[in-house]
Amino acid sequence: MKKALNKWCLPPDMSIREAIDISVRMGYDGLELNVAEQGELTLETSEEKLQEISSWAGTARLALHSVCTGMHWRYPLTSANPDTRARGMAVARKQLEAAKAFGADTILLVVGLVTEEDPYDAVWERGLAVLRELAEEAARLEIHLGVENVGNYFLLSPLEMRDFIDAVGSPWVGAYYDVGNTVALRQGWPQQWIRILGERILKVHVKDHRSVGPGVTAGVISAPLLAGDTINWPEVTKALHEVGYDGYLTVEISPYRYYPTKLAQDAAESLGVLMSG
Repeated sequence: MKKALNKWCLPPDMSIREAIDISVRMGYDGLELNVAEQGELTLETSEEKLQEISSWAGTARLALHSVCTGMHWRYPLTSANPDTRARGMAVARKQLEAAKAFGADTILLVVGLVTEEDPYDAVWERGLAVLRELAEEAARLEIHLGVENVGNYFLLSPLEMRDFIDAVGSPWVGAYYDVGNTVALRQGWPQQWIRILGERILKVHVKDHRSVGPGVTAGVISAPLLAGDTINWPEVTKALHEVGYDGYLTVEISPYRYYPTKLAQDAAESLGVLMSG
């Protein structure tokens, strides 16, 4: 497996070029960039700028292996509002465009947001329709669509996520599995998700949590990687090996308040421990 960092792990005002340089210095193999409303990578970012970013990474010998976004919380791909849905599709298409320029093989998608106004069954059907449409574009570009398990009140079990991905019916659609989200959302044990999703797993996010409170009623709070007590990391890495996963483990944790780049340094060391176990 390979070490990677999501740019969200670094100070928000850090430039992409600085993020590339620091990722290399800290021993990462890859960096995941994020399409945002503002900054260097937005819907308005030119092809020329995308190629410049790609050139920076190429010179540094760092893979820009995936493109993420937080914009699908504001513009859900399954919204009943057609204008909102269209904006969400524009974001996904920009992710695909950026991924192609960077040589990335996957984009992360938050597919669906269940609300009082957007019920579960409607989100399921719209989500399938959206992914089938995007999968045609992804196939032409040879880029995969990774559906993340996340706090959107959708795909609440590994069986459901497996069946949803299979229902799309495209080899270009799989799971972007987040180990920490399973625990934070109280959705079971990550190693079980991994074994059930199996070869559908395209990419893996890692973060950690510490339990707060007694017994089964305990909540969780974020913790540095390997500093938590809620994830059986030896079983997680064992399950990843069992299903044949040999891709990136991408850290997605907010930087420390003080000395923020120390988070990335600590996480790189923790990833080394995970990968050697």
